[in-house]
Amino acid sequence: MLIFNCTKNAVDFFTTTRKGIKTSPMSPIPKRTLAEETILHDHQRWHWMIHVTKINRKNVLLAMDTDSRFCMAFWGLRKGNIENFLEQFHHRLALHIISFINMGGQDEAILEKCMTFFLKNHNEYAFVQRGDRSVQAHINDAFMSLQYEPYEWENDTPTEDEQLIGDLKRNDTPRKRKQDKDYLFSNELFFQTWLFNYAGLSKQDIKRAINQYQQQIKELWGFPFDMDVDALNFDEFFSEESDVDQTTSNTNNVLSFKPR
Repeated sequence: MLIFNCTKNAVDFFTTTRKGIKTSPMSPIPKRTLAEETILHDHQRWHWMIHVTKINRKNVLLAMDTDSRFCMAFWGLRKGNIENFLEQFHHRLALHIISFINMGGQDEAILEKCMTFFLKNHNEYAFVQRGDRSVQAHINDAFMSLQYEPYEWENDTPTEDEQLIGDLKRNDTPRKRKQDKDYLFSNELFFQTWLFNYAGLSKQDIKRAINQYQQQIKELWGFPFDMDVDALNFDEFFSEESDVDQTTSNTNNVLSFKPR
């Protein structure tokens, strides 16, 4: 299950009012704080934090992995459209994983293995209102860079390529969590965790993949960056259309994502 911990802004964004009736995907607020969660990411649960703000009068949603602080920014999502957010989230995550697998020198068999395992273990979602000061501080830093991105676009609305490139740049920035002695790069920690949890690679193979990825990233920043998103094949994992079922009980509000 993916657990999306939402700030007040994000809760308002996902809540709609029709004919005086409010509809929200939010589950009851957990008794534990995020800081009290013993595991932020494993095969069973993966915590993300979501914040929403407006930049140039456009809604911008930022989803950050609460463990690695890896983040993805989404421009122009429609208010209250959970289905659209989940589809965009899967789509962008797939692009990042495929890009990393390619730059890390891994083959398609590893890609298929890890994506299949991810889908099997995280096909349900919960949205809760809960924040964390440390994660929020990194989210605020990311939004500082986001406000300058429109000046780099060709048009008023970013293309898929431009949004992916923006993510890559933000996650190649050193960050530091409370438990860290030294600064870390979110992209490296994120992909290390991914290869360990979902691909089952050895520490030696993971280190080799990260080293090759680092080299590729350095080369990319040294030249004009041009990435063709259409060349990344992810349709076999996530189709453009998908089903999102919502089941509600007295205690839970759980979304189930079922790719067609």
